[in-house]
Amino acid sequence: MKNCLKEYLKFTRLLMIYHLVNRMDENIIMSPFSIQMLLSLISDATAGTAHNEVIRALEGGTVGLGSARRGSTAGQENAGRGSAVGQENAGRGSMAGHRRPVRRSASGQEISEWLIYIQERMGRSPAFASSNAVCLRQDIGSSVNDKFREHLENFYNGEIISSSDPVGDVNRWAARVSRGMINKIADKSMSNVLAFMLNCVVFESKWRYIYEDVKLDFTNADSSVKKVPMMAGMAEYYLENKYFTGFLRPYEDRAFYFMGLLPKKEAIAAFRRKAQARQEAIGGLHQEMRTEKNATDREAEQKIPNRDFWTHALYETDFTRLYDSRTSSYDLHVIMPEFKSEFTTNLESFCNELGMKEIFSPGADFSPMTSEQIFLESIIQKARIEVDRHGTRAAAISMGAMPKSIGAHVRERRVVRLDRPFLYAIVECMNGMPVFEGILNQI
Repeated sequence: MKNCLKEYLKFTRLLMIYHLVNRMDENIIMSPFSIQMLLSLISDATAGTAHNEVIRALEGGTVGLGSARRGSTAGQENAGRGSAVGQENAGRGSMAGHRRPVRRSASGQEISEWLIYIQERMGRSPAFASSNAVCLRQDIGSSVNDKFREHLENFYNGEIISSSDPVGDVNRWAARVSRGMINKIADKSMSNVLAFMLNCVVFESKWRYIYEDVKLDFTNADSSVKKVPMMAGMAEYYLENKYFTGFLRPYEDRAFYFMGLLPKKEAIAAFRRKAQARQEAIGGLHQEMRTEKNATDREAEQKIPNRDFWTHALYETDFTRLYDSRTSSYDLHVIMPEFKSEFTTNLESFCNELGMKEIFSPGADFSPMTSEQIFLESIIQKARIEVDRHGTRAAAISMGAMPKSIGAHVRERRVVRLDRPFLYAIVECMNGMPVFEGILNQI
């Protein structure tokens, strides 16, 4: 099981780094669990090259994390010049770069079985639900393989939906299983789609302890400052490593925690100094660029993490070790903003970077699921989260669209104040596995 968790966290890290590189200016919220559940379902629906590529991605992919680190460094060296090429290279390097085989410590089948086990275990909490479905156009409903239908129902606890209006029925399914948080995932441009493969993950829980309302400043990623509703209260566990200070705060039934991680100012400053030294060494930083910044700009730089810092910190942080190092030794006070965030991403390019290409080609073999000649046109995830003083609501839907082929003593007091861009996650209490993960850049 530890090997499966290791591969899951590796996938999660690659997923976050990919979106940091390509969409850094946005608030990011995703469910790596939902995406992996969908990929597991796709692996069981495919054969041949398509199946093997999905399995390899579940096993850790064909991309080594070393390429992500090298890409980040390249981005740092070029970004100081304000070069569009630098930004582009950072985007390519962080996922593509030099490809090398990775040592696989868990098989794709083991990971699929582990995901189902985790889905069942987390489902024991009323806060969590995971739903799976395949929606097919009515005229091809009879083409579904009976064994696949049985496997979907028994292994994934999923359902087959035969529909005369697939787009409408997918959206109605989404609204129902997401508890009204995501009412639309498919649109009219998908009217040619014969089948949709779907997973929905939803989380809804009150805090175990009450937050108090305060109104304080939040510094956005662009250095603008906004007075926003904040929540002040106690947290159970303190977290710290080289790059972050943070906390774990329990939800009502203690099956899940909210994890908040604030980048350390000194870590950001040290990272920027190293990046600047590299730039100066290659002649990429002119004197006028160093002197034109005023004191306010320099101060903001010391506390606002940029894309390269986030990428580096995520690459270097062992989240299992960070979670396992949690301590309740402090009198821990936390301040964090109320916020809402929504994020939609097309994962085709990300999947391509992980080596999944055949499933997007007209030659993809979906014969274990259906006798129809179909392939994946896109893999989309839409996620949404709402955090306030009462609790948290979050939902994510991952969708593959398939057209027809053509203690008792005084404790030290510590305060973690999330008043500038921060990383957060909803994690399962047993092993700290992130079910939802995001970055809040602005409010």
